[in-house]
Amino acid sequence: MARKEREIVLATITRQSPRYMENDEERLCPACGLKDWLMGDTHIDETNQPVVVFTPYIFACSACDLDVESKELRELGDLAEEVVLEVSVDEFYVNWEPDEDHYRDR
Repeated sequence: MARKEREIVLATITRQSPRYMENDEERLCPACGLKDWLMGDTHIDETNQPVVVFTPYIFACSACDLDVESKELRELGDLAEEVVLEVSVDEFYVNWEPDEDHYRDR
């Protein structure tokens, strides 16, 4: 495959997150160097000033098929580190609604 065609194919398959977790962040793949998706959950850290913190659990690369989870992430440098997101708590959770089934039986 020609270089330009390869770049187009890789850009297409890595463009969208599989989105099977609460949040995702683009990161460079440690194996192939292309951008793909680090997925995990978020929580509010109220230690000083409330901030939204992203906790990664899975990295999946569509380009080279690298797929690592939890403990394996620590072996790949900074992929396992929690990240403070650059968004206010109000903005991030603007459409959040409690899980009604969770609270119904209480």
